Amino acid sequence: MLCIFSYVVFFSVAGFFIFRSSFEGHAIFTSPAESFYQMLILLTTANYPDVMLPSYNAHRVYVLYFMGYLIIGLYFLQNILLAIVFDNYKKRITQKVENKTETRVSYIVKYFEMFDLDNDGILNLLEAKKFFAIVLDLNYKKPTDRVTFRKIMKVLDVDDQRLIYKANVVQFFSLPNFLNVVVADEMATN
Repeated sequence: MLCIFSYVVFFSVAGFFIFRSSFEGHAIFTSPAESFYQMLILLTTANYPDVMLPSYNAHRVYVLYFMGYLIIGLYFLQNILLAIVFDNYKKRITQKVENKTETRVSYIVKYFEMFDLDNDGILNLLEAKKFFAIVLDLNYKKPTDRVTFRKIMKVLDVDDQRLIYKANVVQFFSLPNFLNVVVADEMATN
């Protein structure tokens, strides 16, 4: 923003001195403050042809001043500003996702430990059913929830021992779209 502000100030002062003895200077560039205002509006292209027409009619070479200002301002400086804003936005969103993931994983670990009755870091099939019924709000009377549970067990129980390990659960719930993994795994096997 400081760079864009300095850029507009530079061209405003230059325009004030270049056009001070012409009709353009008396109509549009009347003072440095008015010059700044007009050049700031020109950067948004709201007054584009109107601000340059009096000087263009006097000498066609003045078009280089306005075109140079617009090309550098619009296509370089504003794109850099947009890139910086987008990059900061992306960093904030990434940080939010990481914070939510950490919070989700900490709650999952607490629930896991609550259902791990013998505190060995492993849930058997019955404990896993209770755990996922609470965590994912599964109702095993519904066929779709039973299918979801089977898919999750297929992903987490890699050795097919009907046991799930705490590390696998933490890794599973650390994924941003953890339930999509279950659907993708099912699609890969079909």
